[in-house]
Amino acid sequence: MLVGCKKTDTLATSSTTPSLSSAFLSQSSFTNSGTAQSTSLTVALAHAIAGSVTFSIISSGNDFTPKTYTTTLTAGQASVAIPLSFNGTSTLTSETITVSATGYTGTPAATGTIGTTVASGYNTLFIP
Repeated sequence: MLVGCKKTDTLATSSTTPSLSSAFLSQSSFTNSGTAQSTSLTVALAHAIAGSVTFSIISSGNDFTPKTYTTTLTAGQASVAIPLSFNGTSTLTSETITVSATGYTGTPAATGTIGTTVASGYNTLFIP
C-alpha cells in the first residue's frame, strides 16, 4: 500500500505576516526657525523578511523629507531607523508622520511638536 503526504505552506499565516508595529521620533520637538532640523523615525518591525524594502513617509504638513526611503533588511530584523529632516517652516503646531512599507501590514504614526522661537536678549524661548 502506498500512502501520499502533501506538505502545506504555513508561512503565509497571519502570525508570520511582516508588519510595522510602532514608530517614534528620536527628536520630537521642532521649531519654526527657517532652519532644517534632523531626526530619525524608528519603526518597529515584526517578522521582517530579508531583502530590499521601500518605506513611504507621509507628514500631515508635508514638512518632513524624504517621502520614501529604501533600505535592505535582514530576516527577523526588529527595527529600522529612517533619517528625516524637518524644513523648519511649518504653519502647524504638530505634525503626524505616518509610515508604511510595501509587503508589510500596519501604518504606525509618530507626532512631532512644532513651536516658534522668540529671541529675548541672549535667551531663546520655545513656544509650543
